[in-house]
Amino acid sequence: LALSIVENTPLRSLFDRQVELTRSLLTEKERIVRSLSRYVNSERLRYLLGSYQVDDTINFGCTSTVEYGELEYSVLYLSLLDQLDRVEQQVSLNSCTSFLEIGPGFGATMHLIEQNYPHLRKYLLVDIVPNIYLVSEYLRYIYGDAVVDYRVTCKSQSISFKPDTSLEIIIIPPWKLATVDERFDYCWNSHSFVEMSNESLKF
Repeated sequence: LALSIVENTPLRSLFDRQVELTRSLLTEKERIVRSLSRYVNSERLRYLLGSYQVDDTINFGCTSTVEYGELEYSVLYLSLLDQLDRVEQQVSLNSCTSFLEIGPGFGATMHLIEQNYPHLRKYLLVDIVPNIYLVSEYLRYIYGDAVVDYRVTCKSQSISFKPDTSLEIIIIPPWKLATVDERFDYCWNSHSFVEMSNESLKF
């Protein structure tokens, strides 16, 4: 009924105008981001792209991109790489073999780390529902069977890695943290503690 009302009344033209306005604003935002990334931050970009491996960043129709050296990169990936490099200057990942990320989004930070720290093979990613589905499917597209999603761990009483050097990416919601039987060399968190329960934070 709602769809019929939208389609057959003046609401349709109002809806179409709103969609077009949103599209134009997004286009303008992307133009500004491209311009800033290409010119204002060119020295920083040159350093980052010369120091790190950054591949396969514009999957699934990514539109917020920047061109550099005849290649196209996701602006979000470059922003996360900038953050990663600044942290790396203080606390290096070079000696780490296991990594815990709380709030991975769709998995871009972990993707960058895996490309640049090949010795780091064990990852635990913690996020809320429905984000765990998004990150699971995005990383499964890249890493295939290395991803262990919540369908596998939901009934597990104890979650741990295999005692080998194979790549493992285990993805769980916060309430499964209590079942994790591992110690981690590195914990990464960006703006996600506010989304977790007090019980999970205490753990």
